[in-house]
Amino acid sequence: MKQLSIIVPVYNAEKWLRRCVDSLLNQDLPREDYEIILVDDGSADGSPMICDEYQAAHAGLVRVIHQPNSGVSMARNAALDVAVGGYVMFVDADDYIEPNCLKEVVEKARCSNSDILFYRHRVITEQSERIMNSVPSGITEREVCTGEVYVLNGGNTGSIWRGMYPRDVIEKLGLRFYPNITHQDVLFNYQILPFVERIAFSDVLVYNYVYEGESLSRTKSVEKIKYNIYNDFVVAAEINKYAAKLQSLELQKFYTRYANSMLVSLYC
Repeated sequence: MKQLSIIVPVYNAEKWLRRCVDSLLNQDLPREDYEIILVDDGSADGSPMICDEYQAAHAGLVRVIHQPNSGVSMARNAALDVAVGGYVMFVDADDYIEPNCLKEVVEKARCSNSDILFYRHRVITEQSERIMNSVPSGITEREVCTGEVYVLNGGNTGSIWRGMYPRDVIEKLGLRFYPNITHQDVLFNYQILPFVERIAFSDVLVYNYVYEGESLSRTKSVEKIKYNIYNDFVVAAEINKYAAKLQSLELQKFYTRYANSMLVSLYC
């Protein structure tokens, strides 16, 4: 079994796609130990051709799925259905990772026997660059904690590109990304974290999140703002419903408070 599956949803990303995939190939992890799954989500630009070029040039390492446009959640789900890695890493097509970083973080995950490994990331804007981590308050990068402790101590439950996730836990829970919403990362994290026993942290810089005004996934508009409000309703309702399934009463209360605070904020 491969150690790592890297999932990249691709939609009209020809401007950034080669930078992204090249960064995934420029790694010190043996090629037989990982796979790159590119999911062309009905792109109307040159992205499908670029995906096929990489698959032809790197057979056995790069795999391509073509599907009608269905959104990022369904693209990720299609890749999860065929992924074989022990860990799953999610990368957006307009971002990229550092060269020769995967071997160290995969070894850290294995040696620490962690379910999830969070690593450092860089946020890049036109004005600045910041290197950040996902370590909650009161916990150091050298510690290992449960998913419950991570959540209750204010751990970041946002974007899933912050770390590597255990495919066996994802499959055991039957987890997939909620379709047609933009906050699917938050919901996915809230669903998996209560069932994670060991979260470890790495000080290795891995991920580069590039905030570009022209990026389709980050464009702001009145319609998108309205859509995000709808998404908040969906996520809050799903988290509230999910809370009832949790064994930890403390976590149940936290989930309920979080969901209710989301709903209240929509009216403020």
